Amino acid sequence: MLAVVIVFWYGTRPATLIPSWAEWGFGASIVAAIALNFVIYVLVAFDLTEVFGKALLLIALGWATVVTIWLGQVLAKELGTIVLAIQDRTFDFEPVSASISRIESYFAVAYFLLTIAYLDSYHRSHARARKSS
Repeated sequence: MLAVVIVFWYGTRPATLIPSWAEWGFGASIVAAIALNFVIYVLVAFDLTEVFGKALLLIALGWATVVTIWLGQVLAKELGTIVLAIQDRTFDFEPVSASISRIESYFAVAYFLLTIAYLDSYHRSHARARKSS
């Protein structure tokens, strides 16, 4: 929500200098939102896995956190480009997209590890259900 407020505030004002604290706040709010999603992914399956699955979940969370912080730093630097695209009504976010496209691919490692851990939790919970019936 903070990222939306910052973009709206500076995007609807006449051309002004964007302070560094706004860039930092924008990047930090993006990092917080994405990191929270990964924390939720991990919490969903954590109790359903054994040591192997828990390790995969924690490695995936750690990797996703590193990539998310990197993404937040890049997006913080692109706040001026985002605001300018809104101010001049071109909505040309191609430069922003180009700057984060290679970073986004690193999330694949985290999603791959999460998928393995989810499959592990599914098989373990399915096996537990058979034993109890």
